[in-house]
Amino acid sequence: MNIYPPGVRIANTYEVASRPLMGGMGLVYLCFDHQRQHPVALKTFRPEFLPDRTARDRFLREGTTWVKLGAHPHIVRAYGVERIGDGREVYLVLELVAKREGHKDASLRPWLIPGRPLPVEQALLFALQVTRGMAHATAVIPGFVHRDLKPENVLIGVDTLLGTKVNRLRVTDFGLAAVLQNARGRMQIAAEKRRTPAGSLGRTQLTRGIVGTPLYMAPEQWQGGPVDVRTDIYALGCILYEMVAGQQAATGNSLMALEQAHCTGKLRPLSSRLSGAVSEVIARCLAPDARGRYPNWPALEAALMAAYAEVTGQMAPDPEPPQALDRAQRVKMGLSYNALGASYMDIGKAEVALGYFERVREVGRAEGERVLESIGLNQLGQALMHLGDTQRAIGLHKQALAIAQEINDRYLEENALASLGVTYAMLGDNQHAVEFYGQALTITREIGDRQGEGAILGNLGTAYKNLGDIRRAIGFHEQALTIARETGNRSSEGIALIVLGIAYKNLGDAQRAIGFYEQALAIDREIGDRRNEGIVLGNLGIAYKNLGDARRAIGYYEQALAIDREIGNRHGEAATLTNLGVSYSLLGETQQAIGYYEQALAIDREIGDRRGEGIILMNLGNACYALGDTRRAVDFLDQALAIDREIGNRRSEMETLESLGNIHTEQGDSSQAIGEYEQASAIAREIGNAVVLAHVSFYLALLYARGGELRRALPLAQQAAAIWGQMGIPNAQQAQQLVAQIQAAMR
Repeated sequence: MNIYPPGVRIANTYEVASRPLMGGMGLVYLCFDHQRQHPVALKTFRPEFLPDRTARDRFLREGTTWVKLGAHPHIVRAYGVERIGDGREVYLVLELVAKREGHKDASLRPWLIPGRPLPVEQALLFALQVTRGMAHATAVIPGFVHRDLKPENVLIGVDTLLGTKVNRLRVTDFGLAAVLQNARGRMQIAAEKRRTPAGSLGRTQLTRGIVGTPLYMAPEQWQGGPVDVRTDIYALGCILYEMVAGQQAATGNSLMALEQAHCTGKLRPLSSRLSGAVSEVIARCLAPDARGRYPNWPALEAALMAAYAEVTGQMAPDPEPPQALDRAQRVKMGLSYNALGASYMDIGKAEVALGYFERVREVGRAEGERVLESIGLNQLGQALMHLGDTQRAIGLHKQALAIAQEINDRYLEENALASLGVTYAMLGDNQHAVEFYGQALTITREIGDRQGEGAILGNLGTAYKNLGDIRRAIGFHEQALTIARETGNRSSEGIALIVLGIAYKNLGDAQRAIGFYEQALAIDREIGDRRNEGIVLGNLGIAYKNLGDARRAIGYYEQALAIDREIGNRHGEAATLTNLGVSYSLLGETQQAIGYYEQALAIDREIGDRRGEGIILMNLGNACYALGDTRRAVDFLDQALAIDREIGNRRSEMETLESLGNIHTEQGDSSQAIGEYEQASAIAREIGNAVVLAHVSFYLALLYARGGELRRALPLAQQAAAIWGQMGIPNAQQAQQLVAQIQAAMR
């Protein structure tokens, strides 16, 4: 089976924008359709489920049936089917539904956190939308049965119902259960090999010769009987139960236990505090005998609307008029551009993402859709930040924040505040970053956004690490890790483990850092996250470099570099080449180091990453100085300093000034060195960088002491000793010795 990397055009039409999203049976590419001129999703099954021409033809026939359903507000639209080359590759061309930021996918599943029920009115409106989508399907194709309704097959868009703040839902995967039903021989073999572990009970599989998902299967599916619309109504009852109860209706860790629960009606009881009308709707959907359930989707729709009126005292939103669909499609297209841009960001192509985010903002403004406009502005800011244009990024994030506050959208407000925090942190201004993260964290807890809370806790940890408060940083990272595990977000769990490793590395505990990195690496390989796998390998390289094993570090960097090039991550490639340069510098192989720096510099100039360009110029300056070429060293550092000041990168400006101070100190130009160290010290205080503040304070103390200015030298040496001592860094002893020498000279 071909796996297409980003940038390739499938069938000369569909430009791949991301690594494929791979599930147990299928895979999905996010693409730009150059024929239709808009984003799409290309979906297919793994080869074992489409083993021959007959199976592939069945896939295309069922896909064509889905296409016949046409456009509807609550159905993922199928635009067409594609047969590639000799027919061994077949795809469905689908509407791309943008996922909510921070969620691992666009399905209902990330919204369902065990023990945290959704608000009843929200759950009812979600169920009502599924009902309307299924009612449309059965109106177009009488007798149509989905067979595999479950949270994973209900997609929640970032777009909302007309005139409301309710997220729009769309049902997906029409007819695909029938395709798998006909591949049952292959599925039976796979099922026997798996022996149906408890973790697979929420996945589509072959059970008693019937394709379905055990947690949501109606009794007639378990018994191998005929299925009809009431089978899907039972599945929706299971989903509605899960939304309002915060747990699944059927309990059991085996197929036998689940079969007994579903077929006998012995499901978990609902809370007595739940509205009687809601309990009645769920109970009727889940009647073991199909004759006791709602007979069709319109009947269930009426019951859900009545329950909503009882719970809220208001009428449920009516079905949207046909003319609303055109505008909804345009807004949805804007969100699809956003999803495509985010995919390019994920593979390090911020310069490509920028164009898609511009379209998001344009659609938002053209349609008067303030939510979409705010999203576009915020995403544009993130892309520009990655390209080093942090000052423009801050301006865009503030525009996004103003819109979010104007329309009172707390979720968008949270995102804009968090983005401002990230951008200020990128500038090295961690004090401002902490302020914005703190505001965002308050909102996440207010609105119950656990995914966002975990991400912001992780960002707070990184900010406090940069401020030198490593212990506090670790506390935040541990909270983020707990939330990731609680919500089952393996990607976030991997990220939390990476940043915990970085925190322990900064404490000087490289071995413990390596332990966290190895856990993260195992997760990233398990879930197929090649980008984060490359990041972890890079951090393992840094850890071994810090342990003095530069050769082993180079081995990890080379693995990371191979991944960066495989997935087209140009930013990652430049960063890894820089790390290789640093390691070769440590080995004394400075010419080879310069070669890597020059490759990295060429990439950053090609993609317009001014921030990265400044950092590499600083490294080139340090490398040239190590070779004794002071003139070139100062020239590179001066170029770096100019870029840092142009884009407002205070952290890199501080580090470059420190390097210039080091050069002028060794040249005996104490006056010049003191000026540069004083500037670096002022920035370190401004942005709260204790590590650099300690270094430059120590060097300033040495220079003032040599010049006989002991009263100026003493407090600087004491400051360095105090900071290093608080951080547990061995340099504290050297600073204390300097304090003692200065005090002795002053007597």
